[in-house]
Amino acid sequence: MVSAMTRATKQAGTKAIPLLAPAIENLSMQDAKGILSGGETAAAEYFRRTTSDQLTQKLLPLDTRATGRGGLAEKYRPCDRVRPGVRVV
Repeated sequence: MVSAMTRATKQAGTKAIPLLAPAIENLSMQDAKGILSGGETAAAEYFRRTTSDQLTQKLLPLDTRATGRGGLAEKYRPCDRVRPGVRVV
């Protein structure tokens, strides 16, 4: 299971770079100021706002395959009952 998740993480990193680079290249002065003055999560919020849809489209299939192979989703399915709203793929 750990090796499957490690492989998925490496693949995800490779697929994420082409999506994150344009977000950095298109960073406006206002965005940069917001990141610098916005606290610990400001950069993450910027990337979430500018790349979330594309990252989800590219990376969710990798995550789904990795968790399916190791049976991870089934092992953690009971978490749905403990923490409603937390989705295990």
